[in-house]
Amino acid sequence: MWQYKKQIKIRWLSFFIGFFLFVSFLYYFGNGTRGFFSQENFKSAVAAISVAFNYFPLWGLAICVFLIFAAAIVGIPSILIYAFILVAYDTTIAFLLSFICQFFVTYFSMGLSYKSYKKENYEDDFRENLESVQKNFSSFAFWSRVYYVFPLRTIDSYTPMVYPEKTPLFAVLPSVAFAIFLRMLIPVLWLNALYSWFSDFGADPVALERNILFWSSVLIVYSVVPRAPELIICPEEFKNILYKITPYSVSRKQSKAKSTSADKKLKAPESESIDVAGTESI
Repeated sequence: MWQYKKQIKIRWLSFFIGFFLFVSFLYYFGNGTRGFFSQENFKSAVAAISVAFNYFPLWGLAICVFLIFAAAIVGIPSILIYAFILVAYDTTIAFLLSFICQFFVTYFSMGLSYKSYKKENYEDDFRENLESVQKNFSSFAFWSRVYYVFPLRTIDSYTPMVYPEKTPLFAVLPSVAFAIFLRMLIPVLWLNALYSWFSDFGADPVALERNILFWSSVLIVYSVVPRAPELIICPEEFKNILYKITPYSVSRKQSKAKSTSADKKLKAPESESIDVAGTESI
């Protein structure tokens, strides 16, 4: 479940379900007579669900907390967890709660990876590359989690090979916490810009639109740049390991290997034909 390809599928599926729930949220709680996607409808929906959440029983809150932690364990993106909490609380509390949730789930999944870890499940060369960064395991814990392109649960699953033996997991938690904080910050600021544009009636609309465009540009750069190994900001010793996890880097290497093998096959008959021609002339 924590493999890269499965995590990407879970990510896109969760975004699709999140958009469907958002539309259902506007339809059920909003006032459709004022426009379905209008600011008035959004404000009405947020106010209605916030009031309903205040009267939630304790067992209902316990179910919500369980669902949030279960979603983080499965691999639901932090931005969707933040958006879910944002409906009931303000931006600061929603960010802190979603950050704490993702931090504890990361610690839990790292510990769970130790119990299910088997060396034979990984290729020898890849395992050796991971074990080679054990001296800088704290730095690797930061750089492998700060970029959104690398799913958190996938990185957590490789922890047993990166982490030195007889070293408590608590030693790496500060680096993990800082990486998760930065990882969540840009998407959250982008979502806050959208939230302000939908909910603030008296604010300057031009300033709100500029804020949305700015954070949208930052989010695009943050999401796209790490996909190019030449542009990513990361220590060189970690790049080869990180891009072995992603299939597009593996496919590049496989295509290069196929092209080189094909070139060798093409060159071999040519050399043989030259030798044959030479022997015939003799």
